[in-house]
Amino acid sequence: MKIFNTRLGTLSDIQKAQLAEQYKADDYLLLDFDTRQHSRFRAITVSGDAVGIDLPRTGVLKGDDVLINTSGELMQVIAKPQAVTKVTADDDFLLMKGAYHLGNRHVPLMFEYSAAGYALYFENDHVLAQMLENLGLHIESTSLP
Repeated sequence: MKIFNTRLGTLSDIQKAQLAEQYKADDYLLLDFDTRQHSRFRAITVSGDAVGIDLPRTGVLKGDDVLINTSGELMQVIAKPQAVTKVTADDDFLLMKGAYHLGNRHVPLMFEYSAAGYALYFENDHVLAQMLENLGLHIESTSLP
């Protein structure tokens, strides 16, 4: 089993081409948020090969991170789409109030800003969704990486 132990910062053109070929061959990792939080784990590529991940305990793997092993082989990590709750509000202060309450419960959040305004996303939890609705926030189920 191949063990990947280093995050690659910048990619050369050759490495980018290699990743494109690997992607065509389904030789990449499609990982959900919970798995990407771990620094050491066993994973299965989309093509079905087992690999090991052994990284320093710093940070979360993000979608499009690239890992390298001691042999110079590359492995791309892609964030798997998963069910999440989208939170929006009619005013930004109310949304930040919701973010405060979620943060007070140590809920991992994703923030987004678009032309439609700000939004928060968190892993589905009906109790938290009900609390936010009671605060006057708008709740919607969706799927995102």
